[in-house]
Amino acid sequence: MGNCNDYMKRCFGRSDRRSYLRSRYRINDDFAIEFDNLMDNEDSTEERRRLLTDEEKTLLSERRFDTLVQEQRRIDAQIDSKLAQEEEDLRLEEESYYEAKREAARVSNLQQQQHKEKLTKAKK
Repeated sequence: MGNCNDYMKRCFGRSDRRSYLRSRYRINDDFAIEFDNLMDNEDSTEERRRLLTDEEKTLLSERRFDTLVQEQRRIDAQIDSKLAQEEEDLRLEEESYYEAKREAARVSNLQQQQHKEKLTKAKK
């Protein structure tokens, strides 16, 4: 049950994420200072790591699940279209790469043939 409560706290951004940082500074071989600092782990990236946005929390508390589902479908459609565009760009880039590779091979073969022809003419 404790894990479930911790998970729900994280979903709603209510977790207490503090830890202790133990540091030791050596002044010389005989003398060292050791102390503990209470560190807050909540940094600016915490906003990006939250599972629910404030709007989603509001929709859940008001039990407007259909609106939440529609919003998520809209976001999913945006992500899908962006992914499809990236895949198409990658496909076109790949095609141009292989076309350039074929062209380079063709030019190389043509140069080899010309070089062989020059050698055969020089021998005669």
